[in-house]
Amino acid sequence: MIKDLKVWQHVRTLMIVLTDGTVATTLTLMILAMPFSRLRIVRPRILGFMILVYAVVPGVLVNFLFKQHWGRARPRDILEFGGAAHFSPPLQIADQCRGNCSFVSGETSALFTVATLMVLIFVPQLPKHLRRGATALIVAVATFGSGLRVAFGAHFASDVIFAALIATGATVVLYMIAGMDRLDSPFVKQGARRPGLARAPNVHAVQTRFD
Repeated sequence: MIKDLKVWQHVRTLMIVLTDGTVATTLTLMILAMPFSRLRIVRPRILGFMILVYAVVPGVLVNFLFKQHWGRARPRDILEFGGAAHFSPPLQIADQCRGNCSFVSGETSALFTVATLMVLIFVPQLPKHLRRGATALIVAVATFGSGLRVAFGAHFASDVIFAALIATGATVVLYMIAGMDRLDSPFVKQGARRPGLARAPNVHAVQTRFD
């Protein structure tokens, strides 16, 4: 276990910043865009969807339903690692933990929810030759951050794997249900950000009327 090494604790903190920070930035952009139309860079519908997904998937589905009711003890709490709880398989509801349990990993679900949102919404806006590399980088960061939870002794590998599958699957399903795949771009068009500006007159049409 590497939980006692400060440098890895800082890396873990960075992973949390990447997820919670992304959502905080999203919420800030949505709030600021209400009174200031010039700050409408990403469509409000997209911003609201991202916040909703983060609240539903890591928040309700994982941290409230799974982690509070599955009852699987964390590795560091089982007998084999000096604890008092018994090991239980990942897909078996147990009674070895009363809350904030091991199955599934909350931080992994947050990482893969944000990663999936990035890949679905923003990566397609990149030039084609950059999309595959960007996707690989995003998935690699989410996987690395998730692996730290196993290295810290906070989760079994199965907790991380199932968290990634649940978060990715749930995010894709919500993305399709919300119709996000039908939007041509997540960004607000230049003209749409300035509703108060009148269109420039068609000089050719004006000339024609007076010819």
